[in-house]
Amino acid sequence: MRRWILRVIVLCVVGSLVGWLVVRWRTAEPLRVDIVHAERGSVRSSVVNTRAGTVVARTRASIAPEIAGAVETLPARRGARVRRGEVLLELDDSVLAAHVALAESACDVLTAELQHTCIARDRAERALERNRQLVQQGVLTADRLDELESERELRASECEVVRARLLQARAEVAIARAELARCRLLAPFGGVVAEVTVELGERVLPLLGSGLASGAVELYDPATLHVVAPIDEVDSGRLVVGAVALVTLDSRPDALLEGRVVAIAPYVLDLEEQNRTVEVEVEFAPEDLSGLLPGTSADVEVVCERRESVLRVPTSTLQPGGSVLVLEGETLVARQVERGLSNWEWTEIRSGLDGSERVVVPRGQPGLVAGARARARLGTAP
Repeated sequence: MRRWILRVIVLCVVGSLVGWLVVRWRTAEPLRVDIVHAERGSVRSSVVNTRAGTVVARTRASIAPEIAGAVETLPARRGARVRRGEVLLELDDSVLAAHVALAESACDVLTAELQHTCIARDRAERALERNRQLVQQGVLTADRLDELESERELRASECEVVRARLLQARAEVAIARAELARCRLLAPFGGVVAEVTVELGERVLPLLGSGLASGAVELYDPATLHVVAPIDEVDSGRLVVGAVALVTLDSRPDALLEGRVVAIAPYVLDLEEQNRTVEVEVEFAPEDLSGLLPGTSADVEVVCERRESVLRVPTSTLQPGGSVLVLEGETLVARQVERGLSNWEWTEIRSGLDGSERVVVPRGQPGLVAGARARARLGTAP
């Protein structure tokens, strides 16, 4: 009898507790949640860079004069646009110009000497021809004819020696002029002057073969700008040349540039422990290069696969385990979905939703679980 009474008391307590919880659940203020509806659109599967990429110029040069000297003129300044062959700087060329003048004077002297010796050779030739006839007539002896032939050969030899010396002098003029030309630093290609590290009157040294010295002028071609970005090695198998790449730049936060992967590094770069990457190169359309500066940070998203006109929801709505929370009336219900392609922004929904459901967007609110009461926040955009 007493046991039966105890059971009745326990049932009454449990019933009262359940009733109190039901009343509290009904009278509690519902959670305010943001909702979206599944919509049709494109979803892409992609990989992104592990660290910020960089805008670089494929054609870039650090150049300096081939000889040492003091800067005499400096027409090119940082930011200037130059054409191929345009003068970037000139060194003091007074000594080398004097060498050219001296070599040219030597050429002039040898030219006159050549003319003189060749005239003497021709005169000896004519004398020899005249005396051959006299020998045939018996007027002159053969010994005299031998003397004239020797004279002709001597004059011809002198002429050839001077001619050879003149050719040598002309070569020396060419060398002197080439040395003089090295005083002028010319642009090897058309582009923009990125940096000038010398000033007027300053003495500059030529670049060392080991690369220990820096150039006097940094030049790059803006038409060859592209992005180099590191991609995690685990995603390297998904990269292909020609893939679409979406690029965002720190200098253009509101712009999304579309380019193409033009090169993939044939090796894995190991800069830091547990951080192995493969570098990709992305090129843009020429119209997107306007105003772009080398060294700008860039983020790259390489599109591996894209599907159009599929049912999709924001990736942020997905719950652990592959479900979403749906608001039915004022109650949150867990809805299991089958997912397809996914990225950080959108996820394809293959089944489980038809687009009419109000899908909850979690905002880090506590209590967002199946069975909780909730209402859509006013002004929520689909």
